[in-house]
Amino acid sequence: MANNLSTDEEHFLLLQVIEDYLNRRYSEADAESMLCIHSLLSHWIQKLSALPDQPVFLVNKMAHIFSLVFATDFPDRWPTFMDDLFLSQGLDSVPIVIFYLKTLLAIDSEVVDRDIQRDKLSFDRNTKIKDFMRELCIPQIVKSWWTILERCSDVTAQCLCLDAIAAFVDWINVELIANDLFVQLVISRLGKKELSEVRVYLLFSTPKKHRLNVIFKNSDYDDVSRAGSLLSAIGSVLIDTVFTRIVSICFRRYVVSEELDVDGSGEDEIEFAEYRKELRGILNTIGTMRPDLIVSPLESLVAEVSASAGGTAMPIARLEAIVQLVHGLVEIIPANFVNAKEGWMGRGAQLPVNLLNSMQLDGRSASVHVLYFEVACRYERLLMTRPQPVIPQIAAAFLDERGITFPVARVRTRIVYLFCRFVKAHKTALSPLVSEVIARLAPLLVMSSRSDQLLTADDQAFIFEATGTLIVFGELGVEQKSTYIGELANKLAERFLAATRELQMVRVSEDATKIQMVQQFMANTVGYCSRLSKAFNNSYSMQSCRCVDMYMKLLNLFLGHLTPENAFLLESVRQLAHRLVVCLDSELLPVLPALLSALVSIDLDSMNHLLILSHQIVAKFKVSFQILYIIDDILSGDFFDSLQEAATRFALSSDQPCQKLALATLSRTSVGNTQWWQRTLRTALEVPSLSHISASDAGISHLQVVHEVASTLLTLQKAHPEEFAVAVKSLMPGELGLNLLSALENFKSRALDEQLLIIYEKIRKAQQLI
Repeated sequence: MANNLSTDEEHFLLLQVIEDYLNRRYSEADAESMLCIHSLLSHWIQKLSALPDQPVFLVNKMAHIFSLVFATDFPDRWPTFMDDLFLSQGLDSVPIVIFYLKTLLAIDSEVVDRDIQRDKLSFDRNTKIKDFMRELCIPQIVKSWWTILERCSDVTAQCLCLDAIAAFVDWINVELIANDLFVQLVISRLGKKELSEVRVYLLFSTPKKHRLNVIFKNSDYDDVSRAGSLLSAIGSVLIDTVFTRIVSICFRRYVVSEELDVDGSGEDEIEFAEYRKELRGILNTIGTMRPDLIVSPLESLVAEVSASAGGTAMPIARLEAIVQLVHGLVEIIPANFVNAKEGWMGRGAQLPVNLLNSMQLDGRSASVHVLYFEVACRYERLLMTRPQPVIPQIAAAFLDERGITFPVARVRTRIVYLFCRFVKAHKTALSPLVSEVIARLAPLLVMSSRSDQLLTADDQAFIFEATGTLIVFGELGVEQKSTYIGELANKLAERFLAATRELQMVRVSEDATKIQMVQQFMANTVGYCSRLSKAFNNSYSMQSCRCVDMYMKLLNLFLGHLTPENAFLLESVRQLAHRLVVCLDSELLPVLPALLSALVSIDLDSMNHLLILSHQIVAKFKVSFQILYIIDDILSGDFFDSLQEAATRFALSSDQPCQKLALATLSRTSVGNTQWWQRTLRTALEVPSLSHISASDAGISHLQVVHEVASTLLTLQKAHPEEFAVAVKSLMPGELGLNLLSALENFKSRALDEQLLIIYEKIRKAQQLI
């Protein structure tokens, strides 16, 4: 096979065939077939020695095939598998070493991997294989690992060797690995960057199984006490030394290498981010038990930032790593350290403050800028419970090119969100600075329908929310607050009216792109009003800030332009309505009928949201019975007619769940209104004749719709029996009306549903004959 193939792809295809044979039939193979497979493996080893540049996909496939043969033949049919193929050959070439290690990893996956579900037969087989491996070949395999780590300089081989050790160490005799000679060799290899970044978790995966047997049966109490004290002292020193060294290595490896970009988002950078998660796992294991071993070296790193002109004189990769460590400190040591004021936990709580206070943003890295503000927001509670003079410093950084006007759009968007969060968290501490901050924010509140603005619409929404919070909670008089909010509200109203005029002009020109742009701008403007109102609460209400009238004017303005032609405003106006139900009291009641009528839509999702709004309104006003005073206005106004119109359209749609719900709504709301009773009857009679409902294809959803039609007809008949009979005879041709009335009188439940389908099937056949 190996000598008569023209391409590697043909080779791979035949290996697939062999793999299938090994999986399905090899366990029952005769001696001749076994010899053939054994010869294939030996031939591959010889070929790899003579022609080492084999494609990686062939090497990986052969490693898997070796593992399948091993799992089937060892130990009963081939107990000397490892000696015959690898160990007795001396592993004298790098390709053979790499293939040997890949085979070990493939065997671990085939025999040991606990993530793979196995049946009892496979589990018993694997247990037997591991037991015999411990006895027959594991000592020699461990020795081969030591030789590879000691003598083989190839990075790939060393990485694979550490991989193999990490995989096998969980079930072999740990004393083969956990000894002075082997551990020192492994640690020395971890110090190499190429190996550390790939397999640093090896130390974390090694079980602690050693015990020192220094106590004997005839030892007295003093011997035991002295031995215990000695072991305790030695163990404490050893643990501190090892943990300190591990922390040092992890901190050093946390720095992005020169080959990677601190701000990059490529595959290598993503892999390095995953590697950092492994490092944090190790640091968390240590930091949970000994936070001092984390805090102490991190204090030195933060002090280094301060000593290097706020980090500006420090390599950017090192600065980024330090900020990342401080940002992730809450995931490394117990999270309650932010509440501590003394001891190592208290010193840890001071680290974010010290970093924020000393660090200078110089524009070298977008990631560092974002991280700085992420740290400020992650530890916002720490800063809130112990007000720090650093808060105005952070606010100043937010407000210039270091923050919300940063030149990179992706970074700017994240920082704008963090700024809004920062303002809401520290609104009290920022209140003395409100006039200055608002002056800095004013240029960012300018709205335009053009797409070349510095901030996106979402960014501006966060700026409006932050501005409203600063005004409402700032050290301003009531008149000033009302004036500031009024100026913003007037600007929003002016821009909205200007946009409506612009929309009329672009509609005449039929420019679809411009139409969509202006429509989106108008919806955004309404959304800004909602975000501006988020600052109000029970303590700082809209009434106490004298902002009720201006918001009522805005609402009436938007409702006046919420026509069927401007249905794109529906979502944003409904969101504003949700906010005003929270912020206003009886002032909102007079406008509720017009509001609800305007928000009715033939879109199912919009109607669902309208139902949520209705529940919110009822919950708000039911306690004081205020809602009762406007019920008549709502039911007698356009809202009820709009609701009935929407329900009728849903009933005649092809969406069966919508039809069912719409018919139920119509049957319950039209009984008391003669005009709508007649229209509901016509709708109910029309539904079964729709093309997607037929007796020959009556699925569950179809039957549910037909059942709802029957229920609706019975409800309408019960409300006006005489008018019902007359109406049915006039609407149904010939004897079909009489048949329908008879079915309603003589059948119930499912039998009635079947009769309705039969009647409408006759109507379809009659229509086909015409």
